[in-house]
Amino acid sequence: GLSDRFRVITCDLRRWRGGFTLDTLVDDLSRLLTSLKVYSAAVVGHSLGGLVALRFALSYPERCPALVLCSTTPSMPSLTEVELLSYLLPGEPSFDGLFARLWKRLFGPEPPPLDDLDPRSQLIASMADLDRATLNRRLSILHETDLTPVLGDIAVPTLIVASSGDRPYILAGSQLLDERIPNSALEVIENTDQFYFYTRHDLLNAVLADYIAEKIARA
Repeated sequence: GLSDRFRVITCDLRRWRGGFTLDTLVDDLSRLLTSLKVYSAAVVGHSLGGLVALRFALSYPERCPALVLCSTTPSMPSLTEVELLSYLLPGEPSFDGLFARLWKRLFGPEPPPLDDLDPRSQLIASMADLDRATLNRRLSILHETDLTPVLGDIAVPTLIVASSGDRPYILAGSQLLDERIPNSALEVIENTDQFYFYTRHDLLNAVLADYIAEKIARA
């Protein structure tokens, strides 16, 4: 829906390939934009992608005229592995191989088959090839990262988006982002869960389109 008004570029976070850090993911984004000859862009990130977007805005403020952080919290080192998995993954997908054994160890018996009537089913299926090494590295990044001390250094206009159905620690993190980032606004999307970017993309797109158009016009 956003491509009706903007050029939209999406990127997947890298997989294992020998390891990576949050800064590696930020460098990936920078190199992607450079290779596409995009000097600056409004950067939108959800969950772990929100931390990548936040760090990108800190590292390259001149390339980021607007920042959008969706269901993002600057720190979550105290959360358990189960809580972090529920934050990263939609639903209870069925995986093969190593991930299936990890899931069984954490949650017990294999989850039921995907329900085609679940609006998240395609999103869940898209995660089916996520390998354990990549998942563990992403979990480690969430455990290790605390960007709270540098939130006051964010120099770009920032929209924080949360869902009324987000977990309490995400809602608290969204409020903290809004309090600490100098030029920020907070938008809560009602009656949906943390995967609203997929299940209610119409609501999110409306919020993003208005905000980005206003901030880009002023940049």
